[in-house]
Amino acid sequence: MLNSMTGYGSVTVSVEYGEAVIEIKTVNHRFLDIVVNADRSLQMIESQIKPIIKKFFNRGRVELFIHIDQQLIKTQALKPNWAMLDQYNQFINDLSSHYADNANQLISKLPDFDHTFSIKEADQINEPIIASILAAVETACVQVNEMRKIEGSKLTLELKDRFNQIDNLINQMTQLRGQVKEQHFLRMKERMELLLSTQGLDYTDRFYHELAILAEKGDITEELVRIDSHLSQSRGLLAQAGVVGRKLDFIVQELMREANTIGSKANDSRISEYVIELKSALEKIKEQVQNIE
Repeated sequence: MLNSMTGYGSVTVSVEYGEAVIEIKTVNHRFLDIVVNADRSLQMIESQIKPIIKKFFNRGRVELFIHIDQQLIKTQALKPNWAMLDQYNQFINDLSSHYADNANQLISKLPDFDHTFSIKEADQINEPIIASILAAVETACVQVNEMRKIEGSKLTLELKDRFNQIDNLINQMTQLRGQVKEQHFLRMKERMELLLSTQGLDYTDRFYHELAILAEKGDITEELVRIDSHLSQSRGLLAQAGVVGRKLDFIVQELMREANTIGSKANDSRISEYVIELKSALEKIKEQVQNIE
């Protein structure tokens, strides 16, 4: 079953003092491109996040957003000014020594000790919250993968319809190819005979031999056979699991090349119309294949 490269998942983690929201968005890309958008304090766990994502996705641009309450990552610590405290301590000891009777009264009159301490804020997140975030990332990846599978199923049905449309066009051109080749030969023969008669030249077998070669060059049998082979390969890839987007993209390029060759060889208005329809169908297939993992 095919997987699309388009998906979305969101998980909210509720912990003490707040919550964190994990969002994952994926779009098409030639390779696997992982972008983590998170608070600076979470950069340290990026190396743990990417292996989780790689377990679920092989191709596509994966954007991860982590929205986290600031109180979960802001920590406060009391930082004492030891030099100042040592001076206070020495001063109190000196008061007690010199004024033993009323030392306590004097000490009570001293200013507050607020300026001997400072509160330092730091960006730091604890291990339980990190574990919760990593688990949420995995859950979001599961959600995205489910969406990509649903989209992949729709793409598979769409591609099958397009392949059937191409099959029908190929059958129409196959039925016409012999008739078109014969008509092309007769047209060239009439023109050649007219040219020879106006120039007063004789007919020879050599002229008819050259005409047959030219008519053969306009035959589209080989291109039709190759297109049929490419369609069989494409249908086989649709039934496979795993990463097949690049292979399908290559086959579509080959199909377009065969269609262009038929168009350049076509000497019949009906074949030309079928080629236009064929190329239109291939363009639509190409757009769909661009989004297959």
